[in-house]
Amino acid sequence: MPTPIAGLLGKADVPAAADTDLYTVPAGLWATVNFYMVNRTAVSIAVRWAVRSGAIGTADYMEYETVLPANGVLRETGVPVAAGETVTVRAAAVGCTAQVRGFEEGAQ
Repeated sequence: MPTPIAGLLGKADVPAAADTDLYTVPAGLWATVNFYMVNRTAVSIAVRWAVRSGAIGTADYMEYETVLPANGVLRETGVPVAAGETVTVRAAAVGCTAQVRGFEEGAQ
């Protein structure tokens, strides 16, 4: 079984119009995550994020086409994520940074 970690679990400078995987929970563990997405630009950007297992489906989105204002931040905390699930982000334009912070715990 992998060694659980705490703190930064994944991060990315999010490209425009492309799904970007930030973090996948290792087999045998589960995680509680805090999700952050920052708009570093002077204009609003539509963003989305999902927790998925397999291909992204409409029911996987936690936020969809949410308008992140100029220099704004989107925060979601205390999100439980199961083994094998992946946190995925997308932005309509360049200029967003995303991070997943939290902790992994032992066998389910």
